[in-house]
Amino acid sequence: MFYLEEYLGDFIFDTFQPFYFFANNTIQYKVPMSGSKDDYISYIDGLPLTNSPDVFGLHTDAEIGYLTNAVKDMWSQLVSLQPRSSDGSGGISREDFISGIASDVQSKLPVLFDISRIAKNIGVPIPTQVVILQELERWNLPVEAMGSSLGKALKREIGMSAKS
Repeated sequence: MFYLEEYLGDFIFDTFQPFYFFANNTIQYKVPMSGSKDDYISYIDGLPLTNSPDVFGLHTDAEIGYLTNAVKDMWSQLVSLQPRSSDGSGGISREDFISGIASDVQSKLPVLFDISRIAKNIGVPIPTQVVILQELERWNLPVEAMGSSLGKALKREIGMSAKS
């Protein structure tokens, strides 16, 4: 309770002596005067998305430590995603790893819609059913392209492009 009172006490809302501080002499952090909801939202939107450590009362070196740890964590996660090479120690080869990923992704692809069967069941379609049939055709195009080219692309038999 002491810390809450010290940092978030009634003095923050004192109208005679408003609480504010500057960060890097560029941004003034303060509690805005009373206004509408839109006034508060526009004030909040004007604040920077990232803050330097001095905003929180920390030394500037605190950011260096944070960024160093963030990069170490990112690299360790990237390294853990890489396939292990097989040098006779029981690991899987790169090709087997990629093949496993391709098989897994292909097994999760949705089944193509049989548009001719659906159209036959509908009979003479009304306008909304025509739109649904068109959308099903559009849906089938990328699903079919992913299914036919994913394995080849991951195995580097074909190049990845914006189209495929």
